[in-house]
Amino acid sequence: METLQKSIFIPGFAAPALSPISENHTNGNGDWNATDHPRWYGTREQTVILVSREDGRVVYTERTLWDDNVQPISKNERQVREEFYIEGWNDGV
Repeated sequence: METLQKSIFIPGFAAPALSPISENHTNGNGDWNATDHPRWYGTREQTVILVSREDGRVVYTERTLWDDNVQPISKNERQVREEFYIEGWNDGV
């Protein structure tokens, strides 16, 4: 558990299934709670935001590692990258 608490990347692993919640329970999602198969846990997305102090240029990169079925996403499909400048970054300097 300590490794999970101090890491920024957790490789995918199967966690134990949770026991079903009784029918009279009103909170929570029934589909999520009522299952007998293992649940997957791990880092699904990585996000990096870089900001230049010099000119306010921002580079935003997000990488999705796994799809909803815990299958790896191809390198061509998994990364989003945006670049822009923060308006007024150097105003009044």
